[in-house]
Amino acid sequence: MEPKNYVVTITNQFCCLGRKTANRLGQLLDIPCYNEELVRAAAEELDLSAQIVDENEERARRIVDEYLSPMFRRLGDRTNVTQNMIFDAQRKIIRRMADDESCIIVGRCSDFILDEYKNVIRIFLYAPYEVRVRNCVEELQMKESAARRLVTKKDEERKAYQLNYAGYLPESIHHKDLSVNTAVFGVEETARLLAQAVRARFPSAEQKK
Repeated sequence: MEPKNYVVTITNQFCCLGRKTANRLGQLLDIPCYNEELVRAAAEELDLSAQIVDENEERARRIVDEYLSPMFRRLGDRTNVTQNMIFDAQRKIIRRMADDESCIIVGRCSDFILDEYKNVIRIFLYAPYEVRVRNCVEELQMKESAARRLVTKKDEERKAYQLNYAGYLPESIHHKDLSVNTAVFGVEETARLLAQAVRARFPSAEQKK
């Protein structure tokens, strides 16, 4: 029997326009897309400010031995206590969301957190480094030198975060059902391609007129 709800998890590289794509996908499927909402929900659950959650989530120290086998890495050994509390709170929130309704969940190791769920399609969005630098300059109005530093920094942080909590890199094909280069299709066509894939995977997904 097909589950009544379905969930789309989206892991994305920084400034590949993954957020815009996820939001557009939510419009096409007529389901909510959760991203910043997870910051506010975790802040409320932990009685912390949203700023503290935003500053600490999805960050971990730069990995020197970044490809070390996960069996030799303890959970959270490159994070701090606050980060571990935030991850645990968001893990519970993500599971509640997945249990309650069809939705899209962006980042936060949601692919790993919902690993045993059968009604999930796991997506990775990426784009070439130079494209992401250009997006950063155009979208965030940054100088190119600062954009390059920020993209590199965010890549390191997201890899470290995923390795610490999930034990694998964000782009690992063994933990994704579909990977798409957003630079090839752009936001609109990528979202439409993903919507088609979701509907093929979950016949219950309603097409928005």
